[in-house]
Amino acid sequence: MTDKKQKVAFIGTGIMGAPIAGHILDAGYPLTVYNRTQAKASPLVERGATLAATPAEAAAGADVIFTMVGYPEDVEELYLAGDGLLTASKPGAILIDLTTSAPSLARDIAGAAAVSERTAFDCPVTGGQAGAIAGTLTAIIGATERDIEPVRELLSTFTSRIFCFGGAGKGQAAKLANQVSLAASMVGMADALSYAQQAGLDLELTRDMILTGTGKSGAMEQLAPKALEGDWKPGFMVKHFI
Repeated sequence: MTDKKQKVAFIGTGIMGAPIAGHILDAGYPLTVYNRTQAKASPLVERGATLAATPAEAAAGADVIFTMVGYPEDVEELYLAGDGLLTASKPGAILIDLTTSAPSLARDIAGAAAVSERTAFDCPVTGGQAGAIAGTLTAIIGATERDIEPVRELLSTFTSRIFCFGGAGKGQAAKLANQVSLAASMVGMADALSYAQQAGLDLELTRDMILTGTGKSGAMEQLAPKALEGDWKPGFMVKHFI
């Protein structure tokens, strides 16, 4: 790579998107941001980002475009509508969708991008809001190591690990596998502690015991302490799981 920083557009500065975009900005990349609720992008603008009035305006002239929006239907409209990102972006642009979405949609977007002389790949992340803030997310990518080489340095501004699964849609498929495991461990953690409470057990001691054996999980290790303290602040919306 040259020393010249790529021009970056970031669309969707919500719970996860805002801190991710912040790391990109802190790394010195020229950044343009768009969010439907402009107030959510204001802290980034105050730190030096440029605010765009529309996704198309954000994408125009950008070398790399990140998207992190709510649902697959939002992704589809954003990319594939007549005035969507595949039309608004310049030829040669790289478009990276961080949204947890559908593998089939990711394949459609990658195919349409290739036809229009752009590159697009799915890159859902895991690590939650805490990982986004810390810049330690795991990127789960539907592309090859070679495909991501032009943006590897950029991805490293907000990730600690990168997994390439080799083809369009495979990042989303791998993220869904992760979510199946995560959902099961979260429900298991909650059920285990609920039962322990009903049985009159010391909950901290019960958790410590579970963590010594094969019943341990990331949820029991990281989320249970918050639950035991009565901290129910969400890091991910249930409807996104569904």
